[in-house]
Amino acid sequence: MGCGWLVAFFMWGLPAFSGNAGLAPHLNPEKLAGWIKDLEGPFRGKNLEAFEESYQKFVQAQTYRDLQSVYDPANRAKLQIAYATFVPHGGSPGHDLGYGFHVVKRLELTLPNGAVKVIDVNEQWPESGITHGLLFPDEIRIKTRVRDGERDVPGSERDFLFDSIRLAWDDQNGFEIARQTRYRWDGEKNKMRQLRVPVSAPISCLGCHHTSTIKTLSQPYLGAGETMSSEAVVQRSFFKKPLAEQHGYRDYVAHLEAIGMEAEFIAKVKRDLEDPHTAFAVPGIVEKLEQEMAAFSFGQGDQPLEANAFYDKDSQGAYQKKGQWFLDFIEEIHEGKYRWWNPTTVVPRSQK
Repeated sequence: MGCGWLVAFFMWGLPAFSGNAGLAPHLNPEKLAGWIKDLEGPFRGKNLEAFEESYQKFVQAQTYRDLQSVYDPANRAKLQIAYATFVPHGGSPGHDLGYGFHVVKRLELTLPNGAVKVIDVNEQWPESGITHGLLFPDEIRIKTRVRDGERDVPGSERDFLFDSIRLAWDDQNGFEIARQTRYRWDGEKNKMRQLRVPVSAPISCLGCHHTSTIKTLSQPYLGAGETMSSEAVVQRSFFKKPLAEQHGYRDYVAHLEAIGMEAEFIAKVKRDLEDPHTAFAVPGIVEKLEQEMAAFSFGQGDQPLEANAFYDKDSQGAYQKKGQWFLDFIEEIHEGKYRWWNPTTVVPRSQK
């Protein structure tokens, strides 16, 4: 049986709307309204792989421009940064189905027409299985406000569109952008792909970013007396907490202490974590997004690790599921990664 009913559950009741000219200037309002209607279902018997690909191709015109705004140095002073969570190398995925050190970046811009543009980015910076430092992010999720409605109320999460991309880094710190779909169509029904990071757009994103789900996921990020906003999992007050008191910071440092890392190494990590704009800059991403604005590369499922004897089961991106070892497909984009060369650890940064 296909899994389309899950989508129908999360999408039921989405209102039809057109893009606000200021909030979604790169999306055709009629096509956007058509997509909202399509997202209401029904999904039984529908090719969800093609559905996800079509959706991601549609939203990219807007989401890539919004990602560029987040990474634009001109917006640095307005950019809020929080350390949402940390999951160690080889650990079980966290509540948001991710690994590594999760950096959430939020940019709010007041447009000339008075509407507030809100762009949230969740970056996944993996832990090196060798050095236990952090590597450049291999996943970036984006949530961007495209409709000007009432803020923070149940249902206001529907004013946002979602997108996600994977980044594959080479030995020169250049990278390629790849996408995924959560589903695979076998000609008759939908099947779930084997994925280390089971996140795609819009299905997985909207599954978590739904008022009923956010109510649960947001609890660790709510301040004392704060009323939950349905717009995001990481709540407003969390961005105001001292960095050293945020979950990601505390959990990562505790992990390094627990595995016996040297005090000097931990001190360097803390130094970098106190300077998030420098430590968690993503070099070349504005230019790369511009280059890839009209390009689409969809990756397949993860491959069984036994298919390539060069890989050690402790290498980056390797994981076990139901007794079978798999390798995250992102590690295979640049041939030889974790065999002939190892990626650069960027936190803590090297001292010259």
